[in-house]
Amino acid sequence: MSKTIKLTERELKAIESIKDRKQAIKNEISDIGMHKMNLKIRQDKLDDFYSKTLELETQIAKGLEEKYGKGSIDIQSGIFTPLQ
Repeated sequence: MSKTIKLTERELKAIESIKDRKQAIKNEISDIGMHKMNLKIRQDKLDDFYSKTLELETQIAKGLEEKYGKGSIDIQSGIFTPLQ
């Protein structure tokens, strides 16, 4: 028959400390996972915004070229200079 042994208060505190540390690690891993998911969502939104911006840029450029021909625009002054 085996004899039971009572652990010291110090040993119990050390074990509890390890348990708490492991829980903190699990919590941190969970938080990092959530941040990664949120970052992925933000990246997807940014990719979509970028694509739509490029489409809009192309549409505007095409419309201006159809109206004025090929050339350059000074955005500050609003002046169009046709290519020669």
